[in-house]
Amino acid sequence: MCQEIEILISKFWWGAKEGEKKIHWMRWKRLERSKKVGRMGFRGFSEFNQNLLGNHFWRLMKEEGSLFERVFKSRYYPKCSIMESKTNYNPNYVWRSILSSKELIQRGTRWCIENGDKAMAKKDNWLMNVACFKVVGHVRNVELDVKVSYFIDNDLGM
Repeated sequence: MCQEIEILISKFWWGAKEGEKKIHWMRWKRLERSKKVGRMGFRGFSEFNQNLLGNHFWRLMKEEGSLFERVFKSRYYPKCSIMESKTNYNPNYVWRSILSSKELIQRGTRWCIENGDKAMAKKDNWLMNVACFKVVGHVRNVELDVKVSYFIDNDLGM
């Protein structure tokens, strides 16, 4: 659908009418470049749409307990967090679209451990851009589902 909108805008921009074609003097991708580099600065609808879907994903992740989050959580990821969620056997279009922005959010987020109640010590990747950075080594006999708060001593501040 985004591509169809871009085609209509392109036809309007170049002055094409029903049944006739006009010469496109420059590729649309070049027109989308920033005005700072001498282009028109049009936005690509696909990227813009992905950013808007990312906003919805962010809301589901950060606004726990909101009606929006409770509805989606009860239907699509009842036993895990949204970051661990996957498409189920019969996802609707809205959920698939929101979930498609998960990678965008993962690339742009970092852990803020704070009191350690949200981060899993062994399951979660603590550094998002490192392929497989998980706790290994000296932490033995600790369950897989233990939270980071288990290791934080609030009296010592560590």
